[in-house]
Amino acid sequence: MFISKNKIALGIGIGPFLAGNEKKAYQDLQDCDYIAVRDNASLEWCEKFNLQKSCLRADICFESKLWNVNNIKKIKSSTYPLKIGVIPRDWPH
Repeated sequence: MFISKNKIALGIGIGPFLAGNEKKAYQDLQDCDYIAVRDNASLEWCEKFNLQKSCLRADICFESKLWNVNNIKKIKSSTYPLKIGVIPRDWPH
């Protein structure tokens, strides 16, 4: 059975980068089917690198429906592992 996998980046901020990491970020994002960034600087970076499937959206931390665990639906079991990455950070900018 063939399962189609889409790669999305949702509610991300891009940069600032340490030396050499900008190229890696581009390589990771160029295969995305959808990129939703949370700030203008990240959108400008996507435009600079011609990532056409990118758009500016609100930061998902402002979505109050996600704050309540009871609002999250259970995911049915799958033949492949589902992966979600979350990186909490406190940037000075």
